[in-house]
Amino acid sequence: MSNTLPNVILPVRTPVNLYAATGIAVGTKVRVQNITSDIVRVHVGPTSPDMTTSGASLMYPSQTGENQTGDSGLWAWSVTGGAVQVAEVI
Repeated sequence: MSNTLPNVILPVRTPVNLYAATGIAVGTKVRVQNITSDIVRVHVGPTSPDMTTSGASLMYPSQTGENQTGDSGLWAWSVTGGAVQVAEVI
């Protein structure tokens, strides 16, 4: 069973480092769920993506996804703002 942390708020058009926002160690496998009514973009990489970054995955409302163990960074953002729930996968 995973430990659920508080929701991570995504300000409008502002990438948020999900590891930093949750205190989970970089490289840890996590589960992310979009808990808003709009699309959230998720990007794996060590630095903040810009709005034109290719390779970002789209998460639709209520959709859940997991990253890979050892990822160098994990970022999420939304054009309209929103929130995601992040939990470490144990």
